Amino acid sequence: MKEIEIILVDDNSSDNSGRIINELMIEDKRIKLIKNKGNHGTLYSRSIGALKAKGKYIMALDNDDIFLYGIFKKCYKEAKNYNLDIIEFSGIQICKNCSIDEKNIVVPYYLKMKNNGILVTQPELSTFDYIRTNTSFNFIDVFVWGKTIKTEIYIKTLNAIGNYIYNHNICVTEDKIFTFGLFKVANSFKYIDIYGIVYIQNEDSVIHSWPINKEKRIIHDFFMLSVIFYKLSKNTDEVQIVVDEFKKYYKEYSLLLDNEHKILLNNLKLKLLRNKHILRKEKKLINELTYNNR
Repeated sequence: MKEIEIILVDDNSSDNSGRIINELMIEDKRIKLIKNKGNHGTLYSRSIGALKAKGKYIMALDNDDIFLYGIFKKCYKEAKNYNLDIIEFSGIQICKNCSIDEKNIVVPYYLKMKNNGILVTQPELSTFDYIRTNTSFNFIDVFVWGKTIKTEIYIKTLNAIGNYIYNHNICVTEDKIFTFGLFKVANSFKYIDIYGIVYIQNEDSVIHSWPINKEKRIIHDFFMLSVIFYKLSKNTDEVQIVVDEFKKYYKEYSLLLDNEHKILLNNLKLKLLRNKHILRKEKKLINELTYNNR
């Protein structure tokens, strides 16, 4: 497909990315550059890229991964013919320095998703049983990449999640946050059994190359997942997930979160205590836990 736009978001890189992109823009007018003034993380960068998109559908690609030939056209045709909000497809995985051949290709179970042609619509798409299988805190197989998403649904999801995206640097749980919101907002989802992306296991990637405050980084991002998950939750089972995470990690939250996020932590506690879906005994445990950790 030639009639596409390529939006590249430079997240305040310190290498030659900006210069290389500018050179490519001269050769290919479809390329557009967004340069962040600070380092804001993947969720923020994808989001501002989506807000600038003019096409009817969006496909996200991490900086070290590769689209396979023909996947745009196949997904576009499927989505347009059946008026689908989300098309999901499979991927293959290789290590950073491996050649792409049969000996080095791995198809992890989390990249070989579901039965071919499975179609899910609302209200099933946003029910807890479906979300627990696909987007709960413990899910492994849900990513923003590996999908074709209708642009209006992408933007609607960003609006549902709210300003947390832009005010907090989130890069560990960004796929979980966005995909949970996406399934809440979208009306239709279909999986097609096509390999459309090469996922590179890269030891130099953001997920593998944090500085010494790695534990703090992870706790921060999983806490923000709890905050946003709660905002989007609609029933008892979903709220209980947040309660369980709150009880499990409160000590780490209170020790490792900065003052700004400790305010959010206290606000989350108050919301849980006021929530009608939470049992009285659970609220008592939350109170005892927060009192004992003062």
